[in-house]
Amino acid sequence: MSKRIHTVTLPEEERTFLHTYIMTGVRSARSIKRALILLDSDRNRSDPWIAEHQKVSKATVYNIRRRYCSEGLQATLHDKPRSGAPKKLTVERKHGSRRLSVQTLLRDVNAGLSGSLQIG
Repeated sequence: MSKRIHTVTLPEEERTFLHTYIMTGVRSARSIKRALILLDSDRNRSDPWIAEHQKVSKATVYNIRRRYCSEGLQATLHDKPRSGAPKKLTVERKHGSRRLSVQTLLRDVNAGLSGSLQIG
């Protein structure tokens, strides 16, 4: 068996926190899975065993242990913010396009061109 580079040894307060974290409140499945992997790692379970029982890859187990050792518990449980794609419409342009749509609809209704919308 190969020697682990990142060994997880949880202090008692973090272990208690993780047990409470799993059992109470509304959490994402991803963060609960990470907590379970940390608890199994603390029990010196092997990576293949953890991966099989938690239904994740061995790389995921390794990455969670590595992140815990380098960044701490809270950083391990929660995702980092993602930049994502920039907004395509600014708020002003969004409201302006709504106004234009309403104006176009009213114009079409007044002109009798709207077949599906009936005003009675």
